[in-house]
Amino acid sequence: MQRLNYRAFEIIHQELKKCSTNDPLSQAKLEIVLNRLKQMRSPTGEAAFLQELRKEIVDLTLFCHSPK
Repeated sequence: MQRLNYRAFEIIHQELKKCSTNDPLSQAKLEIVLNRLKQMRSPTGEAAFLQELRKEIVDLTLFCHSPK
């Protein structure tokens, strides 16, 4: 069993894309976080907890803008 299944990865990916902008810094941060999440999909073991996922994306959320 993957620590982060495909559906969970896709949901998180879509939400992160909503937060990112088209500037190079934002895109670089998005790629870094996506690579971290992809690594969580590889190993087998117990499902990832919310705290683990939050830790992996916290630096990306620093540039998320608030909804208008």
